[in-house]
Amino acid sequence: MFTHRFPLRRLVALCWLAGWLLLAAAPTPAAAQCAMCKANVEKAQGKEKVLGSGLNTGILYLLAAPYLAAIILGGLWYRHQRQLKRQELSL
Repeated sequence: MFTHRFPLRRLVALCWLAGWLLLAAAPTPAAAQCAMCKANVEKAQGKEKVLGSGLNTGILYLLAAPYLAAIILGGLWYRHQRQLKRQELSL
């Protein structure tokens, strides 16, 4: 697919740069929402446990997303490297 490694390296570098820029642009008071979540869960403890269950599911969903993205990108990188080695061996 790629005849040179430079385009893939450039793409990876641009992805890293974009990620760091997004992290730098994130607002710092975002951690204030934890107190809101805690207050809602404490208020709902006397009622049904539906809110706590939904909150836990949301936390697990947000936790799984970066790992899933890393697994997919790692698999694509591994497949690409394996194809490059096959091409080098066939030459």
